[in-house]
This record gives sequence, structure tokens and C-alpha cells, in this order.
Amino acid sequence: MKMRKTILTIVLIAVMVFSFSACVKDETRGQYELTPTYVSKAYIERGDESIPVMVRGYISIECQVGDQYKMLIDQVLRTVPEQGLDADTVISDKIQFNDIYFEEIGETDKVGIVYVDFKGGETQEGEAPMLSGGGSLEEALLISQIVESLVNSYAEVEQVQFLIDGQVVESLMGHFDAMTPYTEGIHTLVVDSN
Repeated sequence: MKMRKTILTIVLIAVMVFSFSACVKDETRGQYELTPTYVSKAYIERGDESIPVMVRGYISIECQVGDQYKMLIDQVLRTVPEQGLDADTVISDKIQFNDIYFEEIGETDKVGIVYVDFKGGETQEGEAPMLSGGGSLEEALLISQIVESLVNSYAEVEQVQFLIDGQVVESLMGHFDAMTPYTEGIHTLVVDSN
């Protein structure tokens, strides 16, 4: 009889511990409501400056805390969600990233800068660097898509600094300044998908 009480006590304690652990919130994961920005297909097709250049979507993601910036840029922006968006992305498979990370710049506020570090150098096939050869429109759209997505999705992001292989460079593709951080995209005329 004493053995049964001991086993029952152990089982009850195990059930309580398991139940309690299921109620504890996982602080290592976060839920994020994002507003990714894509390129308007109508703008690309017509080149009409009166048409909004960028289209903003809405998506919810869950990921490791700290990975949310990289997830937005390196995964969410690579494909346009099927939300009826008449949009495209300039973040193709040829564009690769070394890292995308946030750094606080304010002492009292939790605001800061996201560093977007592109992979430079040559591709495996000995081709030109991944960002070379782009025209001014492609560079403007790439900068705009990334900056608008980050500053509109995360309240703590005030600036975006572009790097290539960990270094600040004059320009990503030779047309726009990349020496100083961006607070908004080059093309800011955006239409919401709703």
C-alpha cells in the first residue's frame, strides 16, 4: 500500500510539473506582425511615376527573438504572399546575406539600427559580385524594399545601414550612397494592400 502511495505521489508530481511547464511562456520566441514592402508590378510595367512604386502587405510570423529582422529580409521578402498583391520582389536568389542584426543606439529608448550585411565577392561559379551589374532602378528598389519593410514593421528600427562583407561601402550597385544609414526608402510612395 505504501508503495502505491509513493508511485501515485510521483505520478501526480510529474503531471503537475509537466502542466506547469506548459503554462510558462517561451521567452525565446516571439510573434511579430509585419508590414513587408514589395515592388508594384504596375509601376515596373508602366514606369509611371504617379503610380505607387511600392506595395505594403501584412503577415504574422513567429521566430526566435533576435532573428526577426533576418527572417523578414531573407525569407519573407524573397517571395510575395498570395494576398492578391500585384507586386514583385527584387530580393532574388542571387542576393545573399552574411548577417542582418539590430544594435541599440539610444541610451534610454530601445531604438536602434539594423545592419544588413550583403555577401560580396564572387559567386561559386566565378561570376561577378552578386550586387554588381544592377541599374539605378534596381538599386533604388532594393534599398526601398528593405528599408521600408524594416522601419514600418519594427517600431524600434529607426535606421538601416547597408554593408558588404561587414564593411560600409560607397554604394551597393554604384548609383546611391550607402555610406550613411537610411531612415526611409528612396521610393516612399507606397500603397497598402487593404
